[in-house]
Amino acid sequence: MLAIKYLKKNLKNMPKYTWILALIMIVNIFLSSYHFHEWLEFSPDQARDATIANNVITGQESLPLDGPQAGNTHFSLGPLYYETQYFSALIFGNTPQAMAYPDLFFAILSVPMLFLFLKKYFSVRMSLFLTAVFSISYFEIINARSALNQHPISFFAVLFLYALLEIMQKPKGNRLILWYSFLGISVGVGIQLHAILVFTMPVLLILVLVWQWRNKIFSWKGVVFMLTMFLVVNTGQIMHEMTTKASNTKALFKSVASRSEADGSLLHKVKVLAICQLSSDIHMISSSMNEPKCELSFNLAISDGVENYAPLALIQVNWQKILVIFLSAVFLCGGFIILIWAFFRKEKDQQRKNFLGLVAAYNIITLAVLLPVASEIEMRYFVVLIFMPFVLFGLWLNWFLQYKKIGKIIVALIAGLLLATNIYIVSVSAAIYMNGRASNSDSGILGEIEPISRYILDNTGGKEEVYLGGSQLYLKRFFAPLKYLTMRSGLTLVQRIDTYDVSSGEKLFYIDKGGIVNYMYRIGETEHGCVIENIQQFGNLSLLTLRRQ
Repeated sequence: MLAIKYLKKNLKNMPKYTWILALIMIVNIFLSSYHFHEWLEFSPDQARDATIANNVITGQESLPLDGPQAGNTHFSLGPLYYETQYFSALIFGNTPQAMAYPDLFFAILSVPMLFLFLKKYFSVRMSLFLTAVFSISYFEIINARSALNQHPISFFAVLFLYALLEIMQKPKGNRLILWYSFLGISVGVGIQLHAILVFTMPVLLILVLVWQWRNKIFSWKGVVFMLTMFLVVNTGQIMHEMTTKASNTKALFKSVASRSEADGSLLHKVKVLAICQLSSDIHMISSSMNEPKCELSFNLAISDGVENYAPLALIQVNWQKILVIFLSAVFLCGGFIILIWAFFRKEKDQQRKNFLGLVAAYNIITLAVLLPVASEIEMRYFVVLIFMPFVLFGLWLNWFLQYKKIGKIIVALIAGLLLATNIYIVSVSAAIYMNGRASNSDSGILGEIEPISRYILDNTGGKEEVYLGGSQLYLKRFFAPLKYLTMRSGLTLVQRIDTYDVSSGEKLFYIDKGGIVNYMYRIGETEHGCVIENIQQFGNLSLLTLRRQ
C-alpha cells in the first residue's frame, strides 16, 4: 500500500510534459525495435565484431584490449564496444541481435537525453517538438538497427555537452560528484567510439576547465572524480598501451601526420566539409538526401551515364534540387550565424549563453578535426554532431515566432512539412524491408541473409568446407556475414574471388544482384568457367550454384 501511495504521489507531481515525452519515446521504441532481428543491419563490420564476441564466448580467444581500427589507419579505438557486445551476448544469447542490443538501448536513451539538453535553451514545447522530429528521423532509427561502434555516440556526445553545462553552473555536494563523474564517463566512452572524439572531447573539456579557472569556479575535487571515472572506463585501453609500449598512441600521431600531408587545397577541404555537414544536417532532420557519400547529395546534374567531363549541352540540370540546396544553405548557415550572434550580442541569461557557446565550439572543433580527412569522410561521420541540426532548426523557429500570428503560421507549416517528410520516408523504407528487398551492394539485412546461409548449409553435399564467389561488390558485402552464419553450424565458407581458382568438378556458390538472372544467367549455361546448376532468388540477391568444368 505504501508503495502504491508513493507511486501515485510522484505521478501527480510529474511535469505534464513527461507524458508527452513518454509517448515520443514509445513511438521511437516501436520504430527502432519492430522486427529487430529480421531488419537488423548485418554487414562485414557487424560480422567482424560478432565473430570476435563469439570467439571470446566459446573460449577461442581472450577479450581484446583494443577495439576496431579507425578508418584507413593503424590506430585502434578502445575495447569498450567489444566488451559491451560480449556481455550482451552472455546475457541475451550468442546471436547477432543480442550483440546489437546495446546500440538499440543507447539509441532509445538518446531521445530523452536530447530533450533534456535542448531544454537548457529552448522552451519545453519547442524541445518536445524537436525531440519528436529526432525520434522519427531515419538516421536515428537506422542507427538503432545496426551494431557499430559509432552509433552510441548520439547518446554520449549529448551527455558530454549536458555534463559540461552542469559543471559550468558550479554544482555542489552530490551534484558536483554526479556531473563530474558523468563527464569522465562520457569522455572515456566517447574516445573509444570514434577517432574524431579522441580530439574533440578533450579539447572542448580543456577549454571549459580553463573558463572555470578564469571565472574562479574550478573544482579540484570534481576533476578528481572525473579522472577517476575516465580511468575506470579506459582500463582496457590503458593496459593495452602499457603492454605494447604505447604503440596505439604512436599509431595515432603517425596517422595525424600522414593525414595533414594529404592532397587537396585548404579551400577544397573547407568546401567538402561544408557540403558534408549541410547534407548530413538535412538528412538528420528531414530523412531526405540519404547518400552514403555526402557530396553525392549535391550532384546537380542528371547525367544518365554522362561523365563529369561531358559537354554541358549533354547535361540536364536538376533545378528542383538546386532550389532545395539553396533554401537549405540559407536555413542552416543562417541558423549558425544567428547562434553566434545570439551568443555574443543578444543573450543575457548565462546558462543559455553557455549552451550556445558549447554548441558552437563543439561544432567548430569537430570541423577542424575533420579538415585533414575531408576528402575521405562520409555522412555517417556526422553522428558526432547529431544534435546540431535540431539546435539550428530550433533557433530558426524561435526567430519566426517573434512575428506573432504570421510567425506561428509559418512555424506550423514548417513543422507539419518536416514531420510529414520524416514519416513518409520512414514508411517507404519500412515497406522495402517488409518486402524483403532491403539488401543490396551497400547494405546487408540479417533476415534476408539468413535464408541464403540456410540454403548453402542444406546444399553442401556433406562437405565441411564450401566455396563462395560473386560479383565484386556483392562478394565484398556478403561474404563475411555468410561466413559468420554458416560457421555457427560448423561449415567453413572459403572466399573465391576468381572462380578459376576452384578445382575441376568442385561446386561453388556465387552471389550476385537479384534479378540479374533474367538477362544474364541461365541454368545449364557456362559462366566464369563453370556450369550453372541452379539459381535461387532471395529478394534483391541471386545465389547461383556452379560446377567448375
